[in-house]
Amino acid sequence: MFVQTRPLLGLKKEGEDMMNWITEKQAAEAAKQGKIPALEWSLLHWQQPGMVGFVELAFAMKDGRFCVGPQSCACCNKYISVSCRGNCPLCVNVGKVKSREDCCGGKWSAIENAMGQCRDSNYSNASMQAFQDAAGELCKFIADVLEKEKAKEKKKCEPELRHGDYGISFGKNQKSIQFPMLAFKRDMSDGPLRVAHRDGSGDWQKADGCDGITWLGNIFDDLKRNSEDLREFEVCAHGNSNCVFKATLEGSDNIVIDSDNWNYPLEDVVKIHQQLGQIIAFAKRQENKK
Repeated sequence: MFVQTRPLLGLKKEGEDMMNWITEKQAAEAAKQGKIPALEWSLLHWQQPGMVGFVELAFAMKDGRFCVGPQSCACCNKYISVSCRGNCPLCVNVGKVKSREDCCGGKWSAIENAMGQCRDSNYSNASMQAFQDAAGELCKFIADVLEKEKAKEKKKCEPELRHGDYGISFGKNQKSIQFPMLAFKRDMSDGPLRVAHRDGSGDWQKADGCDGITWLGNIFDDLKRNSEDLREFEVCAHGNSNCVFKATLEGSDNIVIDSDNWNYPLEDVVKIHQQLGQIIAFAKRQENKK
């Protein structure tokens, strides 16, 4: 992510304004959208001082269009009411009692001091430069936190894969099934998993990622389950003992299915599918013994 840390030095006349400064209302609205949007708007708020010249920034500071208070920061809007301590991702001592200097990795304290110097020096070039430099350092800090938080969110969305997991991928419209998918290791070491799909020719091709894949099961779990003898089972639809799906292996080649109901939730259908496969595997082993 690009972070502007230096001023654009073109001087502007009094009253001339090129920047659409973030308003308190915008910061408050961004805070309602969640952690990532709040961080993104907070970053933009602190990038803005480095996107303009000294004159424009000075006028914005004087008339309150740009300020360093919490009302203009989306993260402050989101977390200050519940305590930044242990909640705000920009708080260094997350989960611990923090001091004012810990806010934003200590960068906000430098911002506050630089703002005071600007006022005391009547917004001299040197003080404005120091303020923009401090804002640039804060931008780097927020950008780093934002990148890490986005990585955490992405990881939450990705399935925890094991060697042998399989599933199906979908088309862009999420309706058409494209390819069966398989997660595997090059060897049995602790190396990273790879994901592959089976193309139209039947060959396995390496896939770039796991997005858009529905994982259905694990081939090694299936093999273990199917290696265990099972002659009969029953599944109660919706947990209702009056709505039972029952399957029984009679002899070695006849499976009797009895059901009081044909309306089953998906999780029950999965159980039925798995245990029918287990009975079928047992029946085949019995047949091979003849």
